[in-house]
Amino acid sequence: MVKKYLITLTATIFIFSCNENPEKKEYDESFAITNFKGLPSEIYGCSCYFSDNEKCFNNDEYSFVYNSTDSVAYISINNKKIELKLLSVAGSPNKPNFTKTYKNDIYTVKVIIKSTKQTGEELSWEEGTLLIEKNGQNFTKKIIGECGC
Repeated sequence: MVKKYLITLTATIFIFSCNENPEKKEYDESFAITNFKGLPSEIYGCSCYFSDNEKCFNNDEYSFVYNSTDSVAYISINNKKIELKLLSVAGSPNKPNFTKTYKNDIYTVKVIIKSTKQTGEELSWEEGTLLIEKNGQNFTKKIIGECGC
């Protein structure tokens, strides 16, 4: 019994190891934005991938990703990969301050990019916020990441 508890505790710590403040709960326990390890196989070519912080990003742990050419995005909620389809774009993804809205039957997710810094010919560093709506409840999460081809 003790071994099972320790294994479960270790796994839980690993899942949330890249969060800056793991003891701080931003959401009720039935809703948590979690991470993918690496990019989902559906994400290829020109894409954007976002993490909670630089530690997660450097560990290839992403909470939200989207493929620029296919109008599809994925978010990790409660360790499940959730597919979303592009609903709208406000502003230009080539400039700071743009918003993309994605949706499926359960979630509406807005990614609001507030700053963009070119880091290469076809690569930019992004900072912004995810706004997630589910059944009238709203959740927010700060994100950082990269977009490129």
